[in-house]
Amino acid sequence: MDDHSPYLTLSSCSYHSLLAFPPPLLSSVDLRHKYSRMTTYARPGPPPIDTLPVELLSYIFTLGTHSPFEPSQSNGSGDEPEGIPAFNSENVKTPLVLASVSRYWRRVALNTPSLWSSLCITLEMVQPSEGSSAPSTFDTTHITSYLALSRRYPIDILIDARDPDWDFQEDGVTPDSYSYKPQFSVEHMQTVISLLLPHLSRWRSMNILTDTWKPMQSALQSINPAILQHGAPRLESLSLMRCNDFVSFSPEFEPKSLKGPSFLSTTHSTPSSHSTSILPRLSTLSLRGVHVEWASLSAALSSSRTGLYSLELCSHCSDVRPSISEFHRLLSSNPRLRNLVVSGSGPSFPADVDEGLGALRHEFDGAFLPNLTKLTLGYRSVLEGQTILELVNAPNLKSLVLEEATYPADPEVVDAGSLLTYLGTGEFHNVKERYLAAYDGPDGCQYQPKTRKDSTASTSTCIGSGLEIGGRLIEDDEDDVTLVDFDTKPHPPFSLLENLSLKAVHSSSTQPISSMFGAMNNLHRLELVGMSMRPLYTLLPDSFPTPNSRSRASSPPAPGVASSSTLHPPISQLNCPQLRSLSLQDCNEMQAHDLTFILNKLVSDRKAHGSCTLEDIDIQLGPNAPLASCEINLQEGAEVSSMVDVADAQPSYVLEKDGVRIQLRRASPAFGDEYDDDEEMDEGSVFNDPYFDAYYTGAAWLSGR
Repeated sequence: MDDHSPYLTLSSCSYHSLLAFPPPLLSSVDLRHKYSRMTTYARPGPPPIDTLPVELLSYIFTLGTHSPFEPSQSNGSGDEPEGIPAFNSENVKTPLVLASVSRYWRRVALNTPSLWSSLCITLEMVQPSEGSSAPSTFDTTHITSYLALSRRYPIDILIDARDPDWDFQEDGVTPDSYSYKPQFSVEHMQTVISLLLPHLSRWRSMNILTDTWKPMQSALQSINPAILQHGAPRLESLSLMRCNDFVSFSPEFEPKSLKGPSFLSTTHSTPSSHSTSILPRLSTLSLRGVHVEWASLSAALSSSRTGLYSLELCSHCSDVRPSISEFHRLLSSNPRLRNLVVSGSGPSFPADVDEGLGALRHEFDGAFLPNLTKLTLGYRSVLEGQTILELVNAPNLKSLVLEEATYPADPEVVDAGSLLTYLGTGEFHNVKERYLAAYDGPDGCQYQPKTRKDSTASTSTCIGSGLEIGGRLIEDDEDDVTLVDFDTKPHPPFSLLENLSLKAVHSSSTQPISSMFGAMNNLHRLELVGMSMRPLYTLLPDSFPTPNSRSRASSPPAPGVASSSTLHPPISQLNCPQLRSLSLQDCNEMQAHDLTFILNKLVSDRKAHGSCTLEDIDIQLGPNAPLASCEINLQEGAEVSSMVDVADAQPSYVLEKDGVRIQLRRASPAFGDEYDDDEEMDEGSVFNDPYFDAYYTGAAWLSGR
């Protein structure tokens, strides 16, 4: 090898010796060792997720299984669904999928009790019998397995006994000639409850949904003795729903033989004397078509640690509703209430009491609910709506939903003018109506001056044949002078209201609507559902013309006096000065001039007065909305004579008008609207059945079906 050469060189002799003497063959032991090393190095490593610690992988499994909105995490802010189960029959199967991926995942899943804490019991577990006469069986494998794997972890339970093929027949309600036998029978319900009751101390949420009453009553009769004796120390959410709203319109509960309350009833059970509260953590309660012993419920909640955050009472027959005193006690027992829903479940009234019930209502001051921020009121009569509003004292209310909850097939509507007047003034009648009510009272001409709430007013107004001076009405008769004091200053009950939704609310006059909007200086969002467009005209000053009233600017102005249409009234005269969002849904009564008013006048005229804070308008037009004669001015000098072409081209159209985003949506034809008016529908068609609408508008939202 050369000293300066970087390469190794071999002589011919050395090279020949390497070829002549090859290395010895490897033994079998050496071969096994060689291939063993090669196999070891060729095997791929474990996936990165399997290298995570068990605790972290278990936490990831839990996040992938459960919805972020658990009943125990509800804070009543309105951003999350309250009282609605956070799981269904699909996502409860996620732990089974995770456990089938690998041995490592299976070991982690089986040792994570929180994965198995949601039990969804549905009609799928009913095994039909082979013969027509043999009873069906119930597969309890899912229940027993999840109860064992969840160990001592709190459990959430959903029992959905509804039948999608139910034909609205019910034993004891419909004629005896037909008897409906639900697939999820009373026996099946008893089997389920018997498996769950030993774990009562672990119940965190319980949701029971049925079509008919007997399965619900069977469940409550089994639960009642245990919960009265031992209590439910971890129960946070309870939802009991009989999803058959139309039976609540009956004056008497049906089936009549099963009227007695089955939950919290002490008739056949004695509460335990060792427990101070049987429901110490209950925060969410929903009773839809299910009545309880109201006095026992109030007593249990009054001794609770926190009281209810959310309460829903819906669809109760008149004879099973709480009395006025029981309803007042129920609200007073929950001062931390944040969300209240009362629809078709207001206080019951004696049968022989008419509008004179006001004296009885005044015996109770409104229940003080300082934390209540959301109220939903569905009234079936004016008296019912007035009573509920008087019994609720919520000075910090931010969201209100007012809805007419009468029978869907009832052609008569309820005039809610007094309810709207109350929302604006704190009184159910205006000054003139209160005066006339006092003057025409049954006590003849004996009047006592009414103590005024505010003595600072000094205005005088002529009302009828009387004169109002500083809130005192003076009626000059031939024989005597009547003095009646009234408070003329409005005292709106919910002065901080930011969101208002009116659904099918009817008022024969626009004056109550104007009074209500005039007091809502903080209103940010307004929603009108299934209503006429008359309330929108009150969002402009009285000097602007409306289709239902004569304009004061129609006559020529006096010399030297400017026209009222050219004067800009103060901002304070505009109703709802902070309105940002306007939503119009199910606008079946919208006319062409209404749409023209919204698009061309409402925004521009409010903006001209410097008080338009509107940001967006959402309009859902009816399938037969008159767009052809609607004119819209997009910009100065530019005009679209008809919007029908735009709406037909695309179902949803977004435009911008004076800086406001306006979305127009054409609604699909309603169920059964595809039939012509001249074409008679089949008498047996489900579209002709008013119960069909009542059922799906009341209960189908629970499962999205």
